[in-house]
Amino acid sequence: MVKIITNSQLQKSAGKISKNLQSAKKPLIVTTHGQPQMFCVPFFEDGYEFLEEYFENYEIHKNKKKLQKKWKKSAASGEGNLKI
Repeated sequence: MVKIITNSQLQKSAGKISKNLQSAKKPLIVTTHGQPQMFCVPFFEDGYEFLEEYFENYEIHKNKKKLQKKWKKSAASGEGNLKI
């Protein structure tokens, strides 16, 4: 099960939490005023590639409505006349 802590708990016990995160093998969700704000995961070599993919997905999710509107407009305009 995922562990959930408050931002205050993270601030007070950052070192201990960091150490426990490496052995827990589960993400840690940090909340502010009862709302999830971030999650922490253990570090591993070459893990940065996964973070790049996560941030791409995060941006897509965050801008989903805006992107859907843009795609609809693009699809409605029909095919362009550009030939390669």
